[in-house]
Amino acid sequence: MGSVSGHLRKANHNENFLKMIQMNDPGPSFLYPDWLITIAFYIALHYVDAKLARRTPPLHPQNHKIRNTYVSLFLPPDIAQDYLYLYNKAMFARYFPDSEKRISPATVQRCINLALTRFPSI
Repeated sequence: MGSVSGHLRKANHNENFLKMIQMNDPGPSFLYPDWLITIAFYIALHYVDAKLARRTPPLHPQNHKIRNTYVSLFLPPDIAQDYLYLYNKAMFARYFPDSEKRISPATVQRCINLALTRFPSI
C-alpha cells in the first residue's frame, strides 16, 4: 500500500527511466517496443494509484484486477478507457512471444503519449 507521494515519486522515476531508454531507442522503428509500452503502462499505473489513494476513504488496489475495477468505477470514462488500453497493450507486450515484432511504432508512440500527457493530470 503506497502513499500518494510515493506513487507520484514512482511515476516520476519511471518517466525518467523512459526518457533514458528513449535516448537509446528513439524510434521511429523501435528496437524494444514491448519494454517501452511496459514502462508507459507503469507510469500510468502509479498516477492512477495516486489518484485512488486521494479518495475518501483511500483505495489501495492489491492487484491489477482490483485496480481495473476501481478505474472503471471511480475514474472518468475517458481516463478509464485510456488506462485499460495501456493495460491491454502492456499485457500483450509482456506475455505474448514475439510481441516486439508485432507492435507498431504508432502503438508505441500512442502509449508513451498517453502515459506522459494524459495521466499526470488526473
